[in-house]
Amino acid sequence: MQSSILAVLFAAGAVSAVATPQPQSNLAELFEAAPPLVVDNDIFGAGVPEAIWALSEDEIVSIIADNSTTSGSGDVLSKRSSPPEECVNQKKLGPYPVTNLAVPNPDTPESFKSTFANVPQSSGVPVINFYQVPGWSNLGGSGPGSGAYGLKYLSSYDINTCAQICKNDKGGCVAFNLYIERDPTVSANYKPAPCSDPPSIAAIKCVLYKIPFPLDVPATTLAGNQGGYRASFQVRIAASVGYNSGVRPGPVPGYCNPVKLPAAVNVPDDSYIGVNYYDAAVVGSDASYCRIACDADRGYHTSAEGPNSRMCRAFVGYTLAKNGGGGGVQLQCVMYARSIDPVYATNYGEYRGADYYSVANSYLYNDIAGCPSSVTA
Repeated sequence: MQSSILAVLFAAGAVSAVATPQPQSNLAELFEAAPPLVVDNDIFGAGVPEAIWALSEDEIVSIIADNSTTSGSGDVLSKRSSPPEECVNQKKLGPYPVTNLAVPNPDTPESFKSTFANVPQSSGVPVINFYQVPGWSNLGGSGPGSGAYGLKYLSSYDINTCAQICKNDKGGCVAFNLYIERDPTVSANYKPAPCSDPPSIAAIKCVLYKIPFPLDVPATTLAGNQGGYRASFQVRIAASVGYNSGVRPGPVPGYCNPVKLPAAVNVPDDSYIGVNYYDAAVVGSDASYCRIACDADRGYHTSAEGPNSRMCRAFVGYTLAKNGGGGGVQLQCVMYARSIDPVYATNYGEYRGADYYSVANSYLYNDIAGCPSSVTA
C-alpha cells in the first residue's frame, strides 16, 4: 500500500523535490498557487462526497428516506394540514421522520421564525464532551456549504444526538450544524398555482462537516444561509447551532504525538522544504494525512541522496479557508527538514485585498527522533 501511495504522489507532482516550494508565510499565495492535488480514492478509501445543497430533488428524497426515523404512528404528513386538492398528485417530499415539533398556526414564515426562535435557549445549549464551545448558537441561518458531506434528519431537536452522530460517523466528521428548517410538504414543480405555496413541515436537520468552522470568521457569516424561495414557498431557518470537534488527530508511527498549534508555522531559517495541499472537502481536515507527503519526500531523498540528505523530518497540517470557506478550503501540508518548535506558530491569517485567508485545526508532527520519549507515538 505504501509503495502505491508513493507512486501516486510522485505521479501527481506531490513530492517537494519535483515541485517548486511556495513561501510558507504567505497564506494567500499558498492558497492560490495551483489547484489542490487530486487524491486517489485507493489512498483515502472513499469517493468524493457530493454536496447536499447540489443534490436534485429526487436525491434529497432518497437521502431523507435513508435517514428517516420511522415509527408506528404512520406518515408524519398525515398529521399536518393537507395540501390543496389540486396538489394531491404532486410528489411528496418525504417521508420525513416524525418530529415532536408542530407546524405553527398560522403556517407562515413569520410564525415559524417566532415559534422556533428560542429553542436552543429553552432546551439549553450544552457543553458537550469532545466538542468546543459552539461556533454559533440560535441563529437564523444554516452553516456554510464548503465541507458539508452528511445529512441526518432527527425526530427531536437534540444537540447531544447530533454530536453523537458526528462522533460515531466514519466519514471524518469534525463539526456539525443542527437547525430547524421550514420545508414544503410536496414537490417543487409548482403547478398548478395552489401548489406553489404548500403547507410546511418543521424538519430537524443535523449536517456533518469534514472541515471545522473557522474561529476568526463572524458567526453570522458562517451561518449565512437563511433559506430562500421555492416558487412562492419560503424556506426559513431557525435554532441553528454549530459545534467544532475538539478531538485532535491520531498518532502517526515514526512521529511524536501531534501538538495542537494556534496558527500556521513561519520558521525563520532554511528548514522549510515545501507544501502540498488537498481539497479539504474531499480529504477532510485530519492533519495526519500529511504524513503521506512527508513519507514520500523521505523516500525520495533517502534513495537519491542518502540518509543524511535534506529530507522531511517534521510537518504541519492545517486547514486554510478563503472567506470563511465560501471561496474553498484546503488541507495544507507543510514540510520541514528539522524538528519544529511550536513557538513559531504565529501565522493566524491574512487579508489579500477584500479576501481573508484563515487558519484552523493546525497540528505539528515532529520526527520521533526530535521529541521526548514520553510523547512519542
